[in-house]
Amino acid sequence: MHRHTRSAFIGLMSGLMAWCLSSGVHAASGPYASNLVVQGPSGLLASGTLVTINAHAQGHGQTPLYQFWMESATGWALVQNYSAHSSLNLGALSAGSYIIAVYALDPNQTAQQQWSQAVYQTVVLNVDSQVTMQTPSTLLAGQTATLTAQADNLIQPVYQWWWQNPTGTWQSSGSYQSTAQFSFTPHQSGVYHLIVYAKDPLAPNNPTGAVWSQDATLEVHPISVAYGYFHLSGVNPGRAWYDLQQHTGAFKTF
Repeated sequence: MHRHTRSAFIGLMSGLMAWCLSSGVHAASGPYASNLVVQGPSGLLASGTLVTINAHAQGHGQTPLYQFWMESATGWALVQNYSAHSSLNLGALSAGSYIIAVYALDPNQTAQQQWSQAVYQTVVLNVDSQVTMQTPSTLLAGQTATLTAQADNLIQPVYQWWWQNPTGTWQSSGSYQSTAQFSFTPHQSGVYHLIVYAKDPLAPNNPTGAVWSQDATLEVHPISVAYGYFHLSGVNPGRAWYDLQQHTGAFKTF
């Protein structure tokens, strides 16, 4: 079983994507494979789920050949080299995240080593993966809180934060980031709802390949500012506190 480094595989994927974008359609004049469809479980799975990946591509010449790669915590591994077998049985996977990459080529293309002309699809499997979040329950408007996420059973997780403000509008922290902390500064008082997403960097930027935390509630209180005139009748701290209590009506708040 051959292993590729993560950076090498990312380079391979990027090269294939660049080729597809530059060519627009399949560039081969001879036999080729197209319209690859991959079926099987995906997304969040319970431990013990039996996983079988089935692939089917349309052949324009001979019956297509299929190659299967899998990324796990130990890196990328070639699970099945190009062959006519279009089904991959992985059995029950242990807790963790996995990316299955499936390639299809015409036998004539494999004989000529035309690897860049392969069509491919990926499947993301998150087995017992989860992410939790630590947030304060209350905060003052304008105050900054550090939100912390903890992902389990994911490969090199990246995070994206979402929050709903008191008016019901959802906003995000932007692109996924590798740091598990986020500085959040709400400027509007009211109740906020917070969620954090986590995924493998190679998983698509949508909920299909991600896991997310439970909704956390943050209550943001307004800042009250007092102003007015009053006279302290003494320098004794106890007497000053008495004067503050007696002259509360001389203050205005906003």
